[in-house]
Amino acid sequence: MNKGWIYVLLTSLFEVVWVTLLKTADSVLDWVIIALIAVVDFKILIKACDHLPTGTVYAVFAGFGAVGAVLIDWLFFDGQITVPRLFFVFLMVLAVIGLNLIETKQQKERKA
Repeated sequence: MNKGWIYVLLTSLFEVVWVTLLKTADSVLDWVIIALIAVVDFKILIKACDHLPTGTVYAVFAGFGAVGAVLIDWLFFDGQITVPRLFFVFLMVLAVIGLNLIETKQQKERKA
């Protein structure tokens, strides 16, 4: 796994963390911590974009964040998992995989 994808994984994980914390924040300190995590998250996102195409990075970042938020909501906050929600989460995962495949193909074509 190259450095760019490690940054994508990290920024995606940080996003799930700070978005999840939004649901439980109830003090100024909570909001400061969330803001700091978000700043670190976006710095990592920028580093990912230095190594991979911005569109691909953002698609994976947003897709992972959305899937992660749905799962965290379901696991810890009594959120509902419905067939339409699962369908669209699955569709998002397919889109991220598709973007990655396209990027891999384009990289191989540029090297050839």
